[in-house]
Amino acid sequence: LSVAGAAPSAQLAADPALSLGLVCEALRRFFVAVSSPDALPEFGGIQSPRLRGDAVSRVASLLVAAYEQVYCLLDDPTAGYAEQGGSSTVKHSPAQVRTILGVV
Repeated sequence: LSVAGAAPSAQLAADPALSLGLVCEALRRFFVAVSSPDALPEFGGIQSPRLRGDAVSRVASLLVAAYEQVYCLLDDPTAGYAEQGGSSTVKHSPAQVRTILGVV
């Protein structure tokens, strides 16, 4: 991940819009959103239960992967978050997101 228009060596944490507090708040809101029983689309237009289940599973897997990518970035020394506490400042781990979304 990188900041658009930033020098290649610029730390993400240096961008005020990507401060650790804002990133943590975004991850918290993400967790709250996916914790809702109706968070994932049901894909009602897909007639086949197997295909519908596959679609839901793929969406859940992609959501977990996105959360995990941001979470891991917080501990990447080149991003600039590690010295501020990194992922230890985030309340929910990727494993908790995986569990709530039913991704094995």
